[in-house]
Amino acid sequence: MGGPLGRLGPLTGLVIERIRVGDDVAAAKFGTGAPIEDPAREGRVLDQVRAQAAAAGLDPDAAVAFFRDQITASKITQRGLFARWTARPGEAPATRPDLGPIRERLDRLTRALLDELKDTERSRAEP
Repeated sequence: MGGPLGRLGPLTGLVIERIRVGDDVAAAKFGTGAPIEDPAREGRVLDQVRAQAAAAGLDPDAAVAFFRDQITASKITQRGLFARWTARPGEAPATRPDLGPIRERLDRLTRALLDELKDTERSRAEP
């Protein structure tokens, strides 16, 4: 039935992975002056989600809401890390990863999450 998390285990694993990528996003932005908020990027991501969800036969509004929550979780992670690294500079990342490959990873995770949302549609609708 999908391991200890049941049928939603793969979906849950991808959500966790996406949240963890927030650490890399924070490391890429910290100390650069780049804002955590990136409304233009978020808008593009959500537009792509809407289109991909519709093409996959998912409710586009529900998919956008799901990913808006994922983006919010990432920003919470980033804010927490920024606060921690500001308070404890010795814990700040010594190097900054390139945001380009991180965004590519996020895009792959988005596609995988949409696939899992489709695959678990029936399970998620059950009481």
